[in-house]
Amino acid sequence: MPIAVGDSLFIGDTQGRLYRLQRSTGKVLWQLQGLGPLDASPALAGDLLYIGLRDGQLLAIQTADGVIRWRVATGNPIYASPLVYQGVLYIGSGDGLVYALDAVSGTERWRAQTEGWIHSSPALLDELVYVGSNDGALYFIDRRTGVPRWRYRTSQAVRATPAIADGLILFGGEDGWFRAIDAHTLGVRWTYAWRWVRINLFVWGFTGPPPYLPGFRWQYRTRAPIVASAAVAHDLVYVASQRGTLTALELHTGTPRWSFTARQAISASPVVADDVLYVASYDQTLTALDARDGTMRWQFTASGAVHATPVVCDGRV
Repeated sequence: MPIAVGDSLFIGDTQGRLYRLQRSTGKVLWQLQGLGPLDASPALAGDLLYIGLRDGQLLAIQTADGVIRWRVATGNPIYASPLVYQGVLYIGSGDGLVYALDAVSGTERWRAQTEGWIHSSPALLDELVYVGSNDGALYFIDRRTGVPRWRYRTSQAVRATPAIADGLILFGGEDGWFRAIDAHTLGVRWTYAWRWVRINLFVWGFTGPPPYLPGFRWQYRTRAPIVASAAVAHDLVYVASQRGTLTALELHTGTPRWSFTARQAISASPVVADDVLYVASYDQTLTALDARDGTMRWQFTASGAVHATPVVCDGRV
């Protein structure tokens, strides 16, 4: 996803080039080449632009002139976008680690281990960092110490970046389920062991169905993998799936309000600006919908499949 700030637009491509463009004219202000395919969106904080690379490096680039300020190597490709908060950068890597780095110097603060590759970008609320892993879990990590406080397990990889709204963590997984869980409810050490016992007792007919995991609020089944992050606006959560469906769910109940179906998969996250929702899909189409009722406003046909999340700035997409 490109980043627009002031009259500048920062954008990368699959040929390993990163540009700073003048947004009003399209003039190239600077460019970096030879970075390798850029899969993740950059993050901007102060005068530095941060981006992860397929070779496992994380770069901090000066926005004024494109000079690389520092670089840090991780153990595997980086597919996630960084998160910068109060001078600390959080990023997950294909080595299964979540890193916290000093945003100015790149000095490592801590690292936390998951059991799978990380495609999910981090999200943060209060003292916790939330990140999904390909091991099927959403991790709750103490942002100051890196100590994992809890993990909410699902049956398949969690690649989508969690959304946060009204104290809820909202995330989808490759199992096709979209879940809302309480951001501050943590399980205890024996939660999963006890749940395994309850499941077996239920299977053998000795007890009723096992309870939901701690913090569970609601879930919605899309019947297709979810890799795009959800958007939240107007007390609705907008969930896109690889089947090409986009569904607006009530934030606090998960009740479907309306839906839209593209001709092919949606892997780019939807974006809401004012009362309009923008969604891009593999069928080469960018669609604008009324965010409240799903009425189509317009469609634009691109020259190829659209994988990137749209950016809306000053009335332009």
